[in-house]
Amino acid sequence: MGVGVGEHFFVSYSAVDGTDFVLSLADRLAAGPPSYRLWVDRRELRPGDDWDEQLVDAIRVCRGLLFVMTADSVRAGSVCKDEWVRALKYKKPVIPLRLDTEAELPFRLGSRQFIDFSDLDAGVARLREYLAWTSTTEGVLRELQIRRADAERELPRADPERRPQIEKEIAELDRRIVAQQDAIADPAAVQAQTSERIKTGLERERKPDKPVTEAIVSRARFINPPPMAAPGYFQDRHVETGQVGDFLRGAGLRMMTVVGRGGLGKTAMICRLLKAVEGGRLPDEGGELDVAGIVYLSPVGGHPVNFPNLFADLCRLLPEDHAESLDERYRDPQQSPAQLMLALLEAFPADAPSRPGVVLLDNFEDLIGETGAMTDPALDEALRALLTGVDGLTS
Repeated sequence: MGVGVGEHFFVSYSAVDGTDFVLSLADRLAAGPPSYRLWVDRRELRPGDDWDEQLVDAIRVCRGLLFVMTADSVRAGSVCKDEWVRALKYKKPVIPLRLDTEAELPFRLGSRQFIDFSDLDAGVARLREYLAWTSTTEGVLRELQIRRADAERELPRADPERRPQIEKEIAELDRRIVAQQDAIADPAAVQAQTSERIKTGLERERKPDKPVTEAIVSRARFINPPPMAAPGYFQDRHVETGQVGDFLRGAGLRMMTVVGRGGLGKTAMICRLLKAVEGGRLPDEGGELDVAGIVYLSPVGGHPVNFPNLFADLCRLLPEDHAESLDERYRDPQQSPAQLMLALLEAFPADAPSRPGVVLLDNFEDLIGETGAMTDPALDEALRALLTGVDGLTS
């Protein structure tokens, strides 16, 4: 288990001369309004777990990195360099905060403008304003331009075998910069184009691995094979397994994310839990749990996470007459993913809250873009409807 994607800003600082400032800054930003969460190692590192792995995980999923510039953090050999270099690798915004007036920006961060904290109150106000601005179209454009400047700066200094990759990255950034500039110049036209692409593409994309009508015939409570066989022996993770079990029993809870670096056993833990749930019980003496069904979606096994598969497989948990009615609505090109998802939720039996349906979206992080937004518009719309719609489904 780990921190959620895009929930926090990682703070890179030197414990030698930056601790008091960072703790105060974290408290002030958390107080709001608006509230911003800072990930500070002094408060977030969990004893007993590998600290380096926790730091890397926190950088990988952060919204951005705040680099506190002090005499010690900018010196040669500072551990802070490892942190902000890792953030650049993960394409995360790096925001320098100059606390020491003598501290100079590292060469690789030279395309960025620091926020001056010689006056604490003024610095906090400017940082709040900047963090809000980064979510605007202009802020996104500026970050793309900074990343391009970084790549342009790196290109002549890179090893020959790496230069083609950097050139490809520059070309992609150029394309995204032009698209972002178009969005700023004429946002209404870009929104209309996006809506049209979703509308015209929806019918093309409405081709699940099994047609809805075929899925109705082969209906089962447990849809598709799990992405991996439940391990017979599984060490530890009993606390996390219990947390997932509590979530499945929680009334009104609809979505849980299990986050962590690759290889930690996230999929194995969930598959072990769901295999036990197929038998009506939670593992580790977690007690009984009766579910309406389980849908497994994963790129492993040919049932990838997308809206057509999600909709078709959820229909397989419904009575035949309800599924056929939804099949007809699905074929109507005027029906949006949100409308279809809400109609599907309403079709679940009245006892659905006490017998939840469970959907596993394996490797969901592959559908999250660099800005934290989903790359699949139809699935994004459907999941938003799931989170805000009628009661009846756990995912």
